[in-house]
Order: sequence, then structure tokens, then C-alpha cells
Amino acid sequence: MQSTKESLQTTIEELETSNEELKSTNEELQSTNEELQSANEELETSKEEMQSLNEELSTVNTELQSKVDELSRANDDMQNLLNSIEIATIFLDGQLKITRYTEQAKRLVNLIPTDVGRPLADLVSNLNQATYDEMVRDCREVLRTLVFRQTEVQTKQGQWFLLRIMPYRTAENIIDGLVLTFVDINPVKQAQKSLRRLSKVFTDALEPIVIVDLQGRIVDLNDKVVRTYGWTRDDLLDEPVAQDGPDNRSLEERLEQCRKGETIRRVNKSGREHKGLLTLSLLTDERGALERSP
Repeated sequence: MQSTKESLQTTIEELETSNEELKSTNEELQSTNEELQSANEELETSKEEMQSLNEELSTVNTELQSKVDELSRANDDMQNLLNSIEIATIFLDGQLKITRYTEQAKRLVNLIPTDVGRPLADLVSNLNQATYDEMVRDCREVLRTLVFRQTEVQTKQGQWFLLRIMPYRTAENIIDGLVLTFVDINPVKQAQKSLRRLSKVFTDALEPIVIVDLQGRIVDLNDKVVRTYGWTRDDLLDEPVAQDGPDNRSLEERLEQCRKGETIRRVNKSGREHKGLLTLSLLTDERGALERSP
């Protein structure tokens, strides 16, 4: 009995010890559960924050995509504009390397897509080097002084272009390279050539020719007028046309005189009288309308 009592007492003590250990363990588990609950709440909060951040990123991404679309459309518009005006254009960076060019520029400089990033000096030009071989030097000078330059250049095939070299300015007014434009001036050159021919015919004509405005004042005359009447160009320019008597007739009356073939009288500087037929022609524009300017 005594032995059983002692064994029972030992068992009770061990049970109490185990009970205390279990109680301690339970308290630890409860603490751990509270920590896990707190961590779960933090994770839930982080999830909400991440969801909010994801929505903000989605909004920013949409805005960026919209900006990319706008820039792409602006780039397409600019490219179409440059191609539609048919002006050869080359864009250079600060080291005179190709950054962009239009299709028309291929006629003047041998350009291919892989030439973007190459120095301008390395490319073969179709310009007549005998008349102009200073393009790279002029580009460096414009980049140094920021003063634009323009000059007339001719291709090896004889076509004429007006070359303009201008600094490339950003929206922040920062110089970020150069812009080269080549404007086709062949029609102008042809017109100048025709004008020189007509001027030669006018100047060397065997008959006196005078150009007057609608008020009857002389705006131009050929050399035969000077030789025939003795007055200098300065004497006659901006002066009324000399007539036989007061010149108070209208333009229609002068035309009628020409139609009738009436003889007119002119007096030279020395007082000698010249008789002849007056031919009067109206200067008109390309539409046949009367020119109001001289």
C-alpha cells in the first residue's frame, strides 16, 4: 500500500508537471496564433496596398501607351509632311552623324537605312564637287556660330537646289544638331534663264522700247531709247511719257490710236523731231489679267 501510495504520488507529480508543460505550450501556441493573426492582417493590408498600386500602375501604363500612340502619330504626321512637301531633308546630331532623313534626300546623298548613325563625311554625295565641296565644313561652321547658311548647289546631273543649313533647336531651346534642307530651284533657274534671254532681246532691240505703268510713267527702257533721244536712263525713269501735246488721254484712247496706226511725234534732247508708229501692249499675268504693278 505504501509503495502504491508513493508510486501514485510520483505519478500525480509527473502529471502536474506535464500539465504545466502543456499549459506553457498552449500559451506559446496561443501567442504564436496571435502573431500569425497579426501577420495575416498585415498581409491583407499589403495585399490591398499592392492591389491599389497595381491599379495605379495600370492607369500610368494606359497613359504612357496613349503618349506613345500620340508620339507615333506625330512622328507619322511629320514624316508624311516632310515627304509631301518634297523637300530633301537631313537631320544631324552634334557630331554630324545622320539621325533621320526624308526619301527625297536619297537623290542628293546615297543614303540607306543602315546609314543612320554614320558621319555625314563618310557618305557619298551626288553634288557636283567641282562647284561645291564644302558641305561638311559649312555644317561645322553653323554648329560653331549657330548662324544658318544657304547656298545654291548643283548635282552631277545638272539639277539646282537651294541648300539651307540651320541649327536644330529642341523645345527647351537647346541646340541638338543641324537640319539640312535642299529646295528644288530648277523652275527658278529656268525662269531666270528665260528672263535673261528676254532681257537681252529687250536691251539689244533695234527699236526704242519703253515700259510704263498705268499712270504713264516710265519704269524701264532699252538702250535704243537712250541712243535715239539723247536722254540718259536717269533722265527718263519715273518721268511721264513724252507725247505730242498734253497727255490727258485715257488708256482706251491710247489703244485706239495704236489700232488706227496714227503717226506720233517725238522730240529728242537736242530738239530734233522723230516720227513713227506707236505700238502699245498691255502687260498681263499668267491668267491674262492686267498687271497693276509696273
